[in-house]
Formats: sequence, structure tokens, C-alpha cells
Amino acid sequence: MDDERYRLIGQVLDKMDEFHLPDVIVPERIDLFMSLDFSPLKVEHYKKLLEFRKTDVIHDVLGINAHIDRDTKVLNEFFVPRCMSD
Repeated sequence: MDDERYRLIGQVLDKMDEFHLPDVIVPERIDLFMSLDFSPLKVEHYKKLLEFRKTDVIHDVLGINAHIDRDTKVLNEFFVPRCMSD
């Protein structure tokens, strides 16, 4: 299960790399990977992210990175990733 999750996280980050965001400060790939790994996202959420349009992927990936507590592995209650909504 973790292998699939890690593969999907890598694919999501590859998708982020395809977006040319000259006006956005994007954290290092390893930081984004750790934040996504610590997040409550499940395999199906990563798959949804791969299907999302650019703005939704950026919202979720950068939002998770900004709002995840790496000590507790909990997202604060002010941020809900779009991939987690129905």
C-alpha cells in the first residue's frame, strides 16, 4: 500500500513540476513530499489530484504544505483539500 501511495505522491509532484509558476514560491520537492506523506490523504485522494485541473492541484498541494503540522500529522481545521470533498 505504501509503495502505491509513494508512487502517486511522486506523480502528483511531477504534475506540479509541469506547472510553470514563476510568481509562486514553491517549496522544495522533498518538503512537499513529506507534507503529502504526513497528510490524511488516502490513495483515492491522490488519484483524484492527478485528474484535477491546475488550480485545484496547486491549491491542495501548497495548502497541505502550509497547513500540516508535521509533529502531529494533522491538518489544521481551517484547510480542507478539495480532493477530500465529494
